[in-house]
Amino acid sequence: MLKYIYALFLCLFCVRLIGQTRSVDGMVYDRSTLQPIPNVNIIVEPTKVGAMTNDIGQFYIDVTDNDLEMVFKHIGYDEKRVGLETWVNGGKIPMDPKVIELKKLDVIGDSKGEFDQFETENMLSELSAEDLTIRGYSDIADAIYNEETIVVNETMVGHKTVSIRGARQEEMVYMYDGVKINNAGDRSMDLSIFNAGGLDGVEIVRGGHDGSVSSSGTINFIPSLPYRNRAQFYQRFGTYDTGNWQGSVAIGTDKIVVNLGSGRMRSSQFYNESAQADIIGVFDNTFINLGIKPFRGTEIRAFSFRNEREYENIRLNDSLSANFRAVILKLRYEGVELGVLDLFTSHQQDNGKDKTMFISSHKKDEESLIGFQYSLPIPHASISITGDLLRAVSDWNTSFGVIHSKRSRSTLTGVFALNEPETQSDIGLKDLNIIFNWRSVVDSPDDDTQYLTDEVVWEEKGVQLSISAWNKQENSAVYLYSNLGNVFRIPGLNERYTHALRPMFFLSDSLMPEHKLMREIGLKLSNDKIIGQPAYSGTLSLFSYGYTNKMRPIHYSSTPMKFSVNHGNADISGLEIDIEVSLMKDQVELTTAYALYNMSDRSAFPMQPDDMLKNTLNFNWKGFSIMLGSRKESARVITTIDPNGNLVDNRLDPHMAVDGNLSFYLPFKRFTGSFGVSGRNLLGESQFLEGISIFDRRIYLNFGVEWN
Repeated sequence: MLKYIYALFLCLFCVRLIGQTRSVDGMVYDRSTLQPIPNVNIIVEPTKVGAMTNDIGQFYIDVTDNDLEMVFKHIGYDEKRVGLETWVNGGKIPMDPKVIELKKLDVIGDSKGEFDQFETENMLSELSAEDLTIRGYSDIADAIYNEETIVVNETMVGHKTVSIRGARQEEMVYMYDGVKINNAGDRSMDLSIFNAGGLDGVEIVRGGHDGSVSSSGTINFIPSLPYRNRAQFYQRFGTYDTGNWQGSVAIGTDKIVVNLGSGRMRSSQFYNESAQADIIGVFDNTFINLGIKPFRGTEIRAFSFRNEREYENIRLNDSLSANFRAVILKLRYEGVELGVLDLFTSHQQDNGKDKTMFISSHKKDEESLIGFQYSLPIPHASISITGDLLRAVSDWNTSFGVIHSKRSRSTLTGVFALNEPETQSDIGLKDLNIIFNWRSVVDSPDDDTQYLTDEVVWEEKGVQLSISAWNKQENSAVYLYSNLGNVFRIPGLNERYTHALRPMFFLSDSLMPEHKLMREIGLKLSNDKIIGQPAYSGTLSLFSYGYTNKMRPIHYSSTPMKFSVNHGNADISGLEIDIEVSLMKDQVELTTAYALYNMSDRSAFPMQPDDMLKNTLNFNWKGFSIMLGSRKESARVITTIDPNGNLVDNRLDPHMAVDGNLSFYLPFKRFTGSFGVSGRNLLGESQFLEGISIFDRRIYLNFGVEWN
């Protein structure tokens, strides 16, 4: 079998090499001033060959007969696409200035997300959906684990969650195009039900930000709105009878687009010394994305998606089903003098059934959110205010009783910022932000509920001070930031429920909102890509979080059950570093990420390793790519309680994994084919957590075709 795969790969690779090339040249200028624009990035699609305009706006680039268009990108101008079929050398390309240049310097490419590297006073990274697909990741959690120094945990029933800087899953914030999802916190977000379907990428923020000052981490899903015609199909096959497919079709112009698609995935896991798969998972998803630009500076976005997952543990006769649906509507207006206004609303449904040898439950959660965000620039300052109202209804039938409850939540956040104008001299003040946050939560049980029978009202206030400074040159920037805040988190309904089921010797424990004294400082470096010179970007962050009334989960041994208690005081501090260097016109890319943590009590931050190291080497040449990566992390510990009431520390040994990916793109007319071979944990050995094999060695074949 391997020799046929090798022969196929060799044939396709040779076909790719014989494509004829020709030289293309032209000039780029500002439509409003008619002046040439230097340092415009030019990417040829689909071979991804790049170039940049010189000081007088001229460019020279080699293209193949299979290339379709040139994409012109500049941080101060709207993106421009020009077809190659009718291009005449010496032509001139006009570019339109952006209405509001909110993004001073974009080191993560032409981001369509909610955050900007030099407007976010914390660490920010972005994962491209295209890269995640060709590298064969099964879901978003799998991608985050292999691409970032971030903790990903998986339960006995395949539920995958993310922890950033020791955060509990309920402390994490999840957004879809900047709109919060899973707001009521009734259950932690299961990232195994999200894959790259319908997405352009995923943004990851470590620490708090204006939209969520209390969180230690945020995941923002970036929906795909290509504003052109496009069709995609991807197929993945893997060891242990694992695989998936994903397809989508987009119909659109530069003013309106509809993008819809669906997909399915199957996965499996094994018990120690088992000859066949004991744990089977099936995932289905569908999505529809709509974008309309009726006027300049105005955009209407609508998203609808449904993600479903079925899980079965044959050995234990356990089963689980989850169905998460959301409809989101968002209106954005950007005006030169009137500022930026976002209006948004969403409706979400989260239904799930769990059946184990110990318990069974059927949970239905439904919530509606409406909110706004308005930012107004004033001379040397800006004012921003964000507010939302959430109404959630929970209807749970469990082995322990019935819960019918409503949760009402009101949130208001205000930001006052002092801004200094840009200079290219010494380092100077950029922003001074004062952030005020207020939240009110009311839990109102129905008459027939058997748990959580009392109406509970919480009202909390928090404040954060952020200051940043920078030295921005024409092609590089140095950015410093510091955050100091006293923030809070109110228990979710699921935390209240599991707390009510705590063992007898925890009955004296209460469950109160936790508070966090937050201290963060950081440094960011970046330069624009200049022909003949290396490009680099890097971030360094130091943080210290001091918790009061820290909420922590304690798991029952050999079951997915857990209960929440207030731990008391706990502290975590750490150092995080990300560095990326591009050489030889982006043909060679080196990345390294390191994280080091110190915890006052490990049981307060379950499954959090002391340190993690991630290294990646990428080689790219004319659509051909080789990626080698390694990930190393120290031991993990999780505290469980046995039937006798004893607390037991379960340990995962230190782990090192070596991953690899070989892929290339084969363009033909308006079609682009892709082929990839991915390997996980190539040199490591499996470990077992309560008998279940994890960190398995796996191989995947990935195929794809795209039409533009």
